[in-house]
Amino acid sequence: MVKQFLALIILAYPLLCQECDVVEDGSLNVVDIVQLIWIIIEDPPPEASFTANPNTGMAPLEISFNNTSFLGAREFYYYEWDFSDGSPILGYEHPIHTYNYAGDYNACLTISTEMGDYSHCEIISVSGTSTVVDIDGNIYNTVLIGNQEWMAENLKVTHFQNGDPIDYAWTSNDWQVEQPSYCYFFNLESNGEIYGGLYNGFVVNDDREVCPEGWHVPSDEEFMFLEVEIGMDYNSVQMEGFIDRGDVGGKLKEIGIEHWEPPNEGATNEYGFTAFGGGDRQSNGSFSGYNRAAYFFTSTPYSTNEIWTRGLGWSNVWVYRLGVPNALGSSIRCLKD
Repeated sequence: MVKQFLALIILAYPLLCQECDVVEDGSLNVVDIVQLIWIIIEDPPPEASFTANPNTGMAPLEISFNNTSFLGAREFYYYEWDFSDGSPILGYEHPIHTYNYAGDYNACLTISTEMGDYSHCEIISVSGTSTVVDIDGNIYNTVLIGNQEWMAENLKVTHFQNGDPIDYAWTSNDWQVEQPSYCYFFNLESNGEIYGGLYNGFVVNDDREVCPEGWHVPSDEEFMFLEVEIGMDYNSVQMEGFIDRGDVGGKLKEIGIEHWEPPNEGATNEYGFTAFGGGDRQSNGSFSGYNRAAYFFTSTPYSTNEIWTRGLGWSNVWVYRLGVPNALGSSIRCLKD
């Protein structure tokens, strides 16, 4: 269309410009004219853009993506949509997509033209499938992953299910007493609001139960079910240690660096688990791993004085499976019965 328009202007130029300069032989300097007109009316470069309706809501969330990209006169090759949830990349112009799990997803559109590829991304926020309330009145978002319904936030309760208070351990000496205790990282209540409590293994083992009624601390085996659901192979789930058991840990970590140190490697929060780098409290009462690690107790003993735990790190996409002392302070994610 632009080329045709230029041709018409060139043909009409002698009629429209009676007094224009001419070259020595009396003819118009058409090359200069074409260059000038091209500069004036050239289309801007292509631009990828879209709208998402709605762009936030509760899972399962169906979203209509409206491609509003500008192509101009450029030759177009194809569209490419990446919804950031592990689903196949699509080439439709105006796709409809459903997010089945809570989380923040970086949905991207790429348009490919003769001038190259152009991309645009938008954050889609999908909330948990429901909520659960603990005995203190704290409300937690939950998320369905496979057939399991998990809390999408760390536990922050200060009482057992029967109403008995859990002792708060302020000092290192308090922490080293072998009894059910909890604390907040650096003993800051503001950290408790964000990252939840750090509980020792004696809380997990207590018959009074720390999770809300109808919920429980997941077993080692139940964590394995989660790991397989998000893509870990059956051989890797049995492995233990600070080792690569399959590159699936990023699917459980919150996107960004608000609650993780950079680079927060591979974080996609694909399933809405939304793990924060809440750190831990060591057996001697010292704090470590703030925004660098997340640890979650299981209810399964590793040995007489130890318990199976899962861990995530800021610099990789692994899921650690570790036996740690009951005296360690760790986060808890409750699982629905």
